[in-house]
Amino acid sequence: MADVKYDEHKQSKWVLVGWIACFGMLIILSFFIFVPVAVTMENAGNSCFLYADENGFGALSVCSYCVASAIIFLCICGIRLVVLVIKVTQYTCKLTDQVYSWINVWGIHLFIFILDVLLVVLLLVTACLISVGLSEICTDLFGNREKCSSDGVDLPNGKTDTTFYKALSFSEGSAWFTFCFWLLVVWGEVFMMWRNGFLSKLTQQMRNIFRGNKGQTNQGGAATQVSLDKY
Repeated sequence: MADVKYDEHKQSKWVLVGWIACFGMLIILSFFIFVPVAVTMENAGNSCFLYADENGFGALSVCSYCVASAIIFLCICGIRLVVLVIKVTQYTCKLTDQVYSWINVWGIHLFIFILDVLLVVLLLVTACLISVGLSEICTDLFGNREKCSSDGVDLPNGKTDTTFYKALSFSEGSAWFTFCFWLLVVWGEVFMMWRNGFLSKLTQQMRNIFRGNKGQTNQGGAATQVSLDKY
């Protein structure tokens, strides 16, 4: 019996180590998304190469969104990585005990799942913006991507930027790889929730809450009717 418990503990610890490796890789990938975009913006004098055409640079908000979304993703993955490291090292104190008590609340699992889905959408939009924006600048200014990769863009300061395509194409590849990798992570989390019975528990508790709110609403309606009858 003790050996079975030891094997289960060892297996769960290796699962946590696997999650730590995944989130560590996602943090590195998020750097590969926003750093090249930020570098091209800096080289262009705080302008955006994405969606640029003969009339000028693209909207600055597009590049700002790509940078901000990657940084937000990095921060969220960083927080979850810290929590996993604390859990796998079994570090305990009043603060970690309080965090674990919050994590054990059923609602946190639903919150994490919703957050994961929102991050999927966030990464998808980021990858699409970079891909379409890079394709448009190459099509409008150079005719195709082959010329775009070899030629440069004349900047307002008189210099020629010949590295923007490599930087943005690297950011594009990183964004799509991060999106696909994050999908696998979310699928793995959903599978683990299903395997541990969290999904059925969430469904049952949501039903109980809905029934409880419905009952309170009915009671409130009855109380309102009584007070109206008094008048």
